[in-house]
Amino acid sequence: APSLTAEQATALWAMRLRVQRERDRVNPPERAFKTGAGGLIDIEFALQILQLRHGGAHPEIRSANTADGWRRLEQAGIAPTDLANRILDHLRFLKRIELRLRREKNRGVSVLPGDPEKQRILVAWLGGTSWEAFWSEHCERMRQTRADVARILTGLVASTALETHR
Repeated sequence: APSLTAEQATALWAMRLRVQRERDRVNPPERAFKTGAGGLIDIEFALQILQLRHGGAHPEIRSANTADGWRRLEQAGIAPTDLANRILDHLRFLKRIELRLRREKNRGVSVLPGDPEKQRILVAWLGGTSWEAFWSEHCERMRQTRADVARILTGLVASTALETHR
């Protein structure tokens, strides 16, 4: 198939930003670990945009598994090793949260709990010491993930669409 154009990539990222604006509207917005800025969907959308852009020339990067896809992008030289490793680390962090919350609720979850008791339980499940320490790390990872995704999509997606705080 033809390679994804910059206009198409920008349209896909605009769709991602629309999901961010319209789904899981919580306060503070970092609680939306899946759909918020720097959440799981950032990692997944960026991967899919890069696969659509480079998959014709590099069929080896095609993978339905997010972690495997990022590893393949790194092996193909499309994603710098340091950036791919950081994104994979953030992916594992966010997936652990998702798994723990899904087990508790027995359904998909995309928002961190607002209730202090449920926050305490989540931190205990994750092996943490306090909500404050977890929250600090979580917010920094969300910020860094959005910055890393913006970095790898620079030049492919219009720069105005890649503002890290949108």
